[in-house]
Amino acid sequence: MTAKEFLGLMKDIQTDIETLQDQLRTIQQSLTSVTPVYGEKIGCSGSHNVHSRSDRMGDAVDTECELKEALKKQIAIQSYIISAINEVPDIQYRAVLHWRYVQQLPWNSVAEKVHMTEDGIYKKHRKALAELEKTKKFKNWAVQGSCGQFLELDIIDKT
Repeated sequence: MTAKEFLGLMKDIQTDIETLQDQLRTIQQSLTSVTPVYGEKIGCSGSHNVHSRSDRMGDAVDTECELKEALKKQIAIQSYIISAINEVPDIQYRAVLHWRYVQQLPWNSVAEKVHMTEDGIYKKHRKALAELEKTKKFKNWAVQGSCGQFLELDIIDKT
């Protein structure tokens, strides 16, 4: 994996986080909007709908837990990428990587933020990527090969 591919994960992760947060809000709303139907016989055998409300609530709680776990993993990966950027020694390189990949600004805005021309920012970006590839966190990520394997080995908490 190249440094550019590594940083490109930020956009996918941000999309995943937003999707997971929306799903969590929907699940939480469904949990709080359940109201009992008076006169409903809970626990009676023979009726198909008797357990459906409690089953749906149980499923919603399980789904909520799964979504929270997935969200936690995505945030951990995002934090790891940001910490890798922070290992780059040059402050201008870090700024370029931050504005482009963390804040997801277009090139002209990145150039404006660091007071450079767009041509200058492209050159600075190439150098910043090269510096990122030298960092310990990037090397650890690249050695693991994939997000799933990376998380299974729990490297996030060790570095």
